[in-house]
Amino acid sequence: ADKKPARRRCARRVLQEALAELNKMIDDKSYEGAKCTWMRSLLLVDHIEALLPDAIKYLSDALSHERGRVLRALILSVHDYIDVAKKKEIRGTWNFSTSLCELMSTRQGVCSEAIDRFLDLRQLAIAVVHEGFKEHLESKDEENQIVQDQNTVQFKPCRSYMDGTLGFTSLPLSLLQSACVLLSIWKEVDSTDVASKELVHELANILMFPFDSPEALLLEADKAEGVVGATMVTSGSPAVSVDEWVMLAKS
Repeated sequence: ADKKPARRRCARRVLQEALAELNKMIDDKSYEGAKCTWMRSLLLVDHIEALLPDAIKYLSDALSHERGRVLRALILSVHDYIDVAKKKEIRGTWNFSTSLCELMSTRQGVCSEAIDRFLDLRQLAIAVVHEGFKEHLESKDEENQIVQDQNTVQFKPCRSYMDGTLGFTSLPLSLLQSACVLLSIWKEVDSTDVASKELVHELANILMFPFDSPEALLLEADKAEGVVGATMVTSGSPAVSVDEWVMLAKS
């Protein structure tokens, strides 16, 4: 998790060599090129329960610095580490969904490239973001409350979703921005992943397809739905930046 790239590369080489024997037990060879197989084999180490809290912390810190194949390996590994920690009832304040959305929000270009490039990473990101929206849209007022701060967004789901029966919903800005990243890189014609396609279509129905007829686009601004009408709770300003609209327009 060091800020210096040379030190991070050195650390990965050392860990790759130190766990060389366990690495042979890993069938997934997609981690070898980035010298990250050790991230998978670490789960095979004796007494992994004692290592997991620190492993999750330091790999999560490294997410802020890496890109490409290494970033993919880190994200997938942190997800698996947290999953194992929960199954082993290891206490911690980790929240993978929140961490991934914050990462996609703050490093949109880097994450877009990696998610677009790696199928398994894209499938995971789509599932996490979709589940985040589902939780907020289906929660009752007294449930799943989030802090109403400067990073909270309010919007009304498009009426193409649930026949327009849902009212205004609040959710974290990072979750909305993560959805914009996914929608901007989605390639409908190239996708053979039926499950992910269905989830992306649902996200699009929530955020981008308010009506069946073009005339409806002439609505007043205060009646706008989906991402068009998303505003910051504290200031009332648009939640989606110009750069993000450009990103969506290019998709």
